Amino acid sequence: MPGTIYDIYLGDDLGFVYRKDMTAFRVWAPEAESAVLNLYARGDDTPVLSDSAGGFNTSVSPDTALISSLPMEKSDGGTWYITVGGDLNGVYYTYTVTNSGVARETADPYARAAGLNGVRSMVIDLDETNPIDFSQDHGPILKNSTDAIICEISIRDMTGGSSCGAKHPGTYTGLTESGLRCSSAAAPQDENRSHSMPAGLDYILDLGITHVQIMPMYDFGSVDEDDSSPDNYNWGYDPTNYNVPEGSYSSNPADGSVRIRELKDMIASFHRHGIGVIMDVVYNHTYDIENSCFQKCAPDYFYRTNSDGTYSDASACGNEIASERTMVRKYIIDSVLYWMEEYHIDGFRFDLMGVLDMETMQAVYDAASRIRPDILIYGEGWAGGDSALPESMRALKRSVRCMRGIGMFSDDMRDALKGHVFTPEAPGY
Repeated sequence: MPGTIYDIYLGDDLGFVYRKDMTAFRVWAPEAESAVLNLYARGDDTPVLSDSAGGFNTSVSPDTALISSLPMEKSDGGTWYITVGGDLNGVYYTYTVTNSGVARETADPYARAAGLNGVRSMVIDLDETNPIDFSQDHGPILKNSTDAIICEISIRDMTGGSSCGAKHPGTYTGLTESGLRCSSAAAPQDENRSHSMPAGLDYILDLGITHVQIMPMYDFGSVDEDDSSPDNYNWGYDPTNYNVPEGSYSSNPADGSVRIRELKDMIASFHRHGIGVIMDVVYNHTYDIENSCFQKCAPDYFYRTNSDGTYSDASACGNEIASERTMVRKYIIDSVLYWMEEYHIDGFRFDLMGVLDMETMQAVYDAASRIRPDILIYGEGWAGGDSALPESMRALKRSVRCMRGIGMFSDDMRDALKGHVFTPEAPGY
C-alpha cells in the first residue's frame, strides 16, 4: 500500500535453489502472518495413487496428489524460508500465504517451471533440460543495434495452418522443422510441391532477416493449456508466470520440463541458422489482480493505485505494475537476466513500455548489457491510458533521449506509412 514501509530482500535465491540432496525455497511475503510450502506429485489435479514422488518418500492423497504441507519460517527481508531434504526434481509445489487472516494458495512468483495452466510451480534440474551443446549456443553478434532486421512472429501462427504440413503445428517444435511448404494462391500446389512457398522456419530464413521478435511465449492466462482446439487461441498479452514458458506451445503442457526443453530447442535452432531471438515481454500488467501470485503474496504492493484507492489502468487491461517500487524493479531485472542466461535470449521488446518508469528501464539495460553488450532493449513508448505515475517518470517517447541504450517504436512513423491504427479515414502513404 502507498506509504507502507516494507522489508526489502535483495538476495539472489528467491524461488527455489535445487540440489540433488536438498531444495531450498524462499518467497517474499513481507506482511504475511504465516506461509506453508505444499508439495505435489503432479502439476494438475489428476488422481495419483503412488506413495512417493521425486525421491520425497511420503504418502500421496488420491484426490489432489498432495505429498505434504510444511510450515515455513520467517526469514530475512520479509521472506519465508524452508529447506527440504531429498531429490525433489520433478516435484510440484505451491505456497499457502496468510495475509490479514486470509489464507490463499499460490504459485511461486519466481517459478521457473509449472504444471498445467501454471497453477502449480515445479522444482526442476534445469541442466537436464538443455539440448546437446547448449552451453555453446549463442545468437548473432551485432556491431550496431541498428543492423538488426526484425520480423515479428507468433509461434502458433507460423506453423498452425494445416496447409504447411508441420508434424507439430503451432508449437515450439514446429518452428524447428525444415522443409515445410504451403501452396500459394497464385501457384496452386502440385504433387511435387514445386509450385509451393516455404513455410515455418524456411519462410523465416527466406526473408533475409537477422532476428525474430516472438509474441509472448511466457506462461499466459487466457488460453487453457489442456485444450488443443484451433479456437483456443490468444496472442498472449496477459501474463501469469513471467519466468515459465507457455504450455500450449509444448507437446505436453502437464509436464513442466517439456515446455522448457522444447523452447530451448527452438531457440537453439534459430541460432544455428544465424537468427537471433527477441522476446516480447509484458511487464506492464498481469492477467488479473486477485488471482495473481503477486497479490496473494504481497497484497497491493505490485500494483499502482490512484488517490481514491482504485487500481491505476494505464495498460487498459485492468491494472498496471508498480515498476518504481524496489521489489518490483528487482523482479523485472531478475526476470530479464534469467531469460538471457537460461534461454540465451538476444533481446527484449517491452509492450507498453510507457507504463514503466525510466529508472527501471535504465536499470534493466545496464544489468543486461553487462552480460551482453549488444543486447537489444526497445519497446512501445506509450501507454494504453492514464497512469498514477507522473509522466516525467515514465519511459515515453519524449524521454528516449534520457535513457541510454534503449530504443523506441514510433507510432507516428508507423501511422504515416500504413495509416492510423484505429481510424480507417486516416490512410497512410
